[in-house]
Order: sequence, then structure tokens, then C-alpha cells
Amino acid sequence: MDDMSTSLMAILGRKTRSGSCACFLRPPPPLAHHTPNPAALVSAYAKSRLLLDALHLFDETPRRDIYLYSSLLAAVSRSASLELALPVLRRMLSADALRPDHFVIASVASVSARLRSLRLGRQLHEHFVVSPYSGDDVVKSSLVDMYCKCGFPDDARKLFDSMGAKNSVVWTALVSGYASNGRGEEALQLFRSMPGRNLFAWTALISGLVMTGESVGAVELFVEMRRDDIRIDDAFVLSIVIGGAGQAVAWFRNEAWVPVQHDSWECVD
Repeated sequence: MDDMSTSLMAILGRKTRSGSCACFLRPPPPLAHHTPNPAALVSAYAKSRLLLDALHLFDETPRRDIYLYSSLLAAVSRSASLELALPVLRRMLSADALRPDHFVIASVASVSARLRSLRLGRQLHEHFVVSPYSGDDVVKSSLVDMYCKCGFPDDARKLFDSMGAKNSVVWTALVSGYASNGRGEEALQLFRSMPGRNLFAWTALISGLVMTGESVGAVELFVEMRRDDIRIDDAFVLSIVIGGAGQAVAWFRNEAWVPVQHDSWECVD
């Protein structure tokens, strides 16, 4: 096991001993049929929201390769059982002595983002930069999202700037990261430079501004959005805007209103 795998194991071991991660799996029931491609079946189970069946199959497979781990971790990263990712990764590094590939790194980065686990995310990043996949923009996109959700948009920006092809997902992730971390001006500047702004980018910026109390800016952005004739059918988006409008009205009411005295009034005196 190399140094990076050892450091990842140290983190995973501490998390397991601290009780934040439950015991991995109970002994699974035997499957009645032969499975020629466990990775494909795990993926199929996961897409059908049968994560427990996927875990049973994983445990029953005698030779677990990186493709099987990749399929299972991708499934876990999209599920509500994020805590299962840690023992799966621990087993991959120790019991099966496998090194994470770019698919595994991207999936665990997604888990780190959703768990707000900066320590695990940084260890993944350190492993990624010395791996054969260090130029993979998909992994970089996952790490950008992780840093933003963990509250470190500047680290996300460094990765973003190192990317060759930037799709709308990573643009939106960084815009949202700046906005949700109280950096509305930088979020707006990045948003203005974004090619092909879509509804998701508009929503990410508006919701980020509302979350950080910049409701006036959020409402102004919504007005601009409507002027650009962007159609909004999503009730969630509308609820965000309505919430921002309510905050903006409250802000104006709390401000001390001072009437402006124009020179033209002097002739009345």
C-alpha cells in the first residue's frame, strides 16, 4: 500500500472508530444464479434504487475489481446512504489493495461534497494530482463542487482555471460556490463571463444570494432574468425568488427613510 493509500486509510479508520460510519454489511443471502458481470448488475440494481441488493452482490463476489468498486461507489454517491462509501473505500484500499481510478475519485469527491468532509476531499485531491488521471476534467469538476460545498471557493477556482473544457455543470458549481459563501460580487462576475447561461446557473446564483442575505441583488437578478425572456416553470425556483422578495421588502422597511429635499421646494417657503 502506497503513502497516499495509507493516509486515506488513516482517515477512513478514524471515521469508522469514531462511530460516524456504521458497520458495513450483514452477511448477504446467496444468489441463486451466476452473475457474469457483477459491475453491470450492481449498476442496474442501483439505477432501480435497489442498493441493498447491489451491496449483497458486492459482498458475494469473490474477486472484486476496480470496475465493481467504481460501480458501487457511483451508486452510493447518488443515494441517501452516503456513510456506506467510507467502508467500501476502506475495503478497496486494504482488503483488495486497489488504487482508486478516476471514476472512484469522482464518486468519492461527490460523497465528500455532500458530507461536507473537507479532510477526505483534500486527501482525494492529493491522490488525484499524482495519479495517471491528473488531467481528467470530470474529476476536476467533482473536486470543484466539493471545495465549493465545503466552503473553500478559492481552492475550487484554482482547479476551475486549470481545466481545459469547462461545461455548464462546473460553471454553475463555481457560481453557486461563490454566491453561497457570501461572495456575491465574484459570483456575479463569473456568471457574466459564463458562456450560454442556462436556467440552472441563474437559479444557483439567485438562491445563493438569497441564502447569504443579499436578497435585493437576488430580486434584481430575477428581474433581469425575466427581461431576457427566460421561462420559469419550476415551483422551487419561484419559491426562492418569492422568499428573496420578502427579504428585500423587509430590508427596505427596516431602513431609515430620509426624504430628499429638492431645491424646487424652496420657492414654497
